[in-house]
Amino acid sequence: MIEILPYRKAITIRREIYTDGHSPLEVVADDYKTYFIKSAQNQNPCYYLINEFLCHYLLKCWHIPTPNIAAITLDPKLLADNFSDRHKKHYYDTICFGSQSIKDAVDLNNFFNENKKPDF
Repeated sequence: MIEILPYRKAITIRREIYTDGHSPLEVVADDYKTYFIKSAQNQNPCYYLINEFLCHYLLKCWHIPTPNIAAITLDPKLLADNFSDRHKKHYYDTICFGSQSIKDAVDLNNFFNENKKPDF
């Protein structure tokens, strides 16, 4: 059985995770859990966010472990001026995809040494 998508509100931003891709924000939500969120970045419809939600539920159907997720809203007033251009305030007028943080998780990208996206 598929669980219902929870909706959360980000109450604080801890930091931006710099990546070659979306550079998600690490936030604490109103359930006091840590999430990594991605915004739609003004794309309508935002296929990469739709894909994030869809892939999570497919992994669940196939019994492949995946972090809990939520649809998260972020008040643009919480954004600091020192974030990259990937985090413009108007990007957060709609919900974001949020993936819950997993304690002691390891980023597999640290084990690879690609220089370009095709290598990855």
